[in-house]
Amino acid sequence: LKALGRHDESARVLDQLAATLDPATGGALLRSVHVELGHLYLAQKRPVRAIQAWERALAIEPGADLALRLAAAQLEAGRVDAAERSLALAEGAAFKTPESALRDDLRARVLAERKQWAQARDTLARAQAVEPSADRAYRLGRIAQELRQPEMAVEQYRAADAIKPDPLFAESMGYVLYAQERFQEAAQAFDTAIARDPERTRLFRDQAYAHMRSNDNEGALKAFHRAIEHREAELGLAPAARATVPETASPTDAAAARASSAPAPAEQLDRSPALTAASQPSEAFAYQPAGGFGSAAAT
Repeated sequence: LKALGRHDESARVLDQLAATLDPATGGALLRSVHVELGHLYLAQKRPVRAIQAWERALAIEPGADLALRLAAAQLEAGRVDAAERSLALAEGAAFKTPESALRDDLRARVLAERKQWAQARDTLARAQAVEPSADRAYRLGRIAQELRQPEMAVEQYRAADAIKPDPLFAESMGYVLYAQERFQEAAQAFDTAIARDPERTRLFRDQAYAHMRSNDNEGALKAFHRAIEHREAELGLAPAARATVPETASPTDAAAARASSAPAPAEQLDRSPALTAASQPSEAFAYQPAGGFGSAAAT
């Protein structure tokens, strides 16, 4: 049934089997059933049931590999304390490369949730050295921002982008560069992010200001027009409803005046909006396992 993708039916069959087994006489088989049920529940996107199944399996017999899987599922469900306890079960295990990197990765996530940024950085860096990934480089960049280390943040975002080009990495790099007043580089980063994802409309205004601050008036004008058109569409305004601008105003001033109804520009922020934007709260280090233990999904 599982091979046919009929996960619901497989789970029902295994649930019925588990109900008939006596832990005193069939413990090994019962543990295997709970382990398999955990995988099936994850495939069904039912992490709470998966956690329950794996906790039952570990109660029958501890196992470091299963403890890691459980910790990852618990972190996915926001159960940080429980994940920390599960990781303790795997503390002394002699893991090979993928599992050892995963253990440090999960430890780093717990430390980040505790806001122990320096320890999280060092622990995640060990995992990255053993098994590099774009997700880990990105998260190292986020941690560097929390530690007020912008150069390190830019370096890690570049590393993430080199491994797997993604608009999120370019966007995050752009905000750090803008906060450092490296406006030309910031404009290039925003350009890259938008080129990869034209629907990333929240960047239009900040892209325009980055071009303006780097003395690229032509690029700023184009970006401001795009920001204005998007804002008008959001407000349901016709082009004729745009604010009037004195004929003596420069093209950049004209575009900026029309954009005055938009939210505060990036230049009014005293630190990287990548830490303050609603899409990237500072304490939320996204981690969405792919196939159980993969990288964070970049949005």
